[in-house]
Amino acid sequence: MRSGGPYLPDDVAFSASGVFLASLLGSHDGRFLSLLAGSHLKLTGESIAPEGYGTIANMMDWLYRNAPFGLLAQDASAEPRFVHANQAAQSFFECNWHEIVGMHSRLSAPEMNREARETVMEDVLKNGYRAGYRGVRRTLQGRLFWIEDVSIWNIVDDDVIHGQAALIRQTSPYFS
Repeated sequence: MRSGGPYLPDDVAFSASGVFLASLLGSHDGRFLSLLAGSHLKLTGESIAPEGYGTIANMMDWLYRNAPFGLLAQDASAEPRFVHANQAAQSFFECNWHEIVGMHSRLSAPEMNREARETVMEDVLKNGYRAGYRGVRRTLQGRLFWIEDVSIWNIVDDDVIHGQAALIRQTSPYFS
């Protein structure tokens, strides 16, 4: 088991068996977010973090604690689970790290929107990237909200897809 690193809760632990992305967390957290950020850069030509942080550790800390957007990642298993959620994403979903990491990612969408969410994720799996996505999500307390201006991309290393990530730029209340 590996435990949390400089920008994760100290008591977070992940099994080394199973999912590649989760195995990168812990003592190798810089490697995980470097792969996530590098995949985005490779697919879009755009960085998800501003320049000038000096070290990878400083950039990773900014992405987790101070980024003005939500950042989520899920593994590539048949029933994907969240393996990362920065503090903004935790705020959007009204939860903490322990409540969202390990959760099946499909449960982030209300039942009425899961098929549409799955269609988008399959499209990203085939095409690598999607920008401008908008969809309904559900907080862990059951409140519905919109995620807007979302970029979703495959997390790729040596042409192997290890999961998918989402950058959520905006949210708004859902009114049915």
